[in-house]
Parts: sequence; C-alpha cells; structure tokens
Amino acid sequence: MSILDQWFLGDPIDLNGQDILGWNFTMCKKYQTISRIMVNIKQSGRPLDYSLGGLSVPYIESQLANKMLSIDPTAAQIFPVSINDFSKKYVIFNVLRALEIEHSDSEIDYYTPEDIKNDPELAGSYHYVRKLVVNDKKVPTDAHIFRLKKFDVMLIVDDLMKSIMEMTSPQSGAKFTPLDVR
Repeated sequence: MSILDQWFLGDPIDLNGQDILGWNFTMCKKYQTISRIMVNIKQSGRPLDYSLGGLSVPYIESQLANKMLSIDPTAAQIFPVSINDFSKKYVIFNVLRALEIEHSDSEIDYYTPEDIKNDPELAGSYHYVRKLVVNDKKVPTDAHIFRLKKFDVMLIVDDLMKSIMEMTSPQSGAKFTPLDVR
C-alpha cells in the first residue's frame, strides 16, 4: 500500500461552489449548521475511510464516524459530505475537544516572531512536534479523541478509539503514531 495510490480530497465547498474555510473544522469549536457540503477529489486513487484533506480536515466514512461517536457522543460534530459522484457516505468529523497537555519532556519547535511576520499571534504556538510526551494522569479518562490546543493539526486518540477504528475499518487510511506516555 502506497500513499501514491490513495485519493486526496480537496477543500470543502458549499452548494454554490464557494470555499468553506477548512480551519472551521480543526479549531475544536462548534460550526454553524450547513445543509450540504461538497468535496472534490483532488488526486484520484484508492478511497480511504479516513482521510485528512487540506488544512487537516478529517473526512471519515459514515459508519466509521458513527462507531467513533458511539464511544464518545460529544466528541465531534459530523457534517455529511458529497464527494463528486462517489456513492459511499462520508462526513467531516469536527472534533470539539482541545486539551492543554503537560509537555515538558516533549520535543516541540515553536513559532518565533521572525517566522511569522504576517501573523504575530502565532508566536509561541507549536510549529512542529517531533516527539509528544503525555502525562496520562492529566488527560481526562473520557478524552477518547482530541486535539492539542496549540497544535490543532494533530488528532490524538486513546487505545479504545484506535481499536474501534482498526476493527471497523482495517484499511482505513489512518496512520497511528504512538505517544510517549508517562
């Protein structure tokens, strides 16, 4: 299996063909209800049950999303998505929980004011996470899926959510990187 043979989904658009800013689905905030969202396939290939589109927007096959929500019904908002003429049902999975994680042993590069002259508010936020060390005693036991407050491109799942994703869709397309848990 290669990334070259997998599809890549584009940015969400509304019925009028207007772009919907993908960041709306990565900020861990409820988003206004939209009647219908469409997505184009940017790169043809093998469909995946879990795909990250531009700006790390999670597109998830409906059955997989529903299984994930069965573990944690308040974890996310889901928005049905039409993908070109593709018949399988997908959703945007808008994760609503963001956690501030104790990360003193992590290896993280931060944005400096020189890096981001056009957006000074990013100074001090995560630029790249090489190694994430999580103190599991500080993570709520009901946090089955979440993002980091300062690094919203990363989705973190616990072992229960990971096993549900793997059992429901063994070839989902999700790539799991183990965290260093202390």
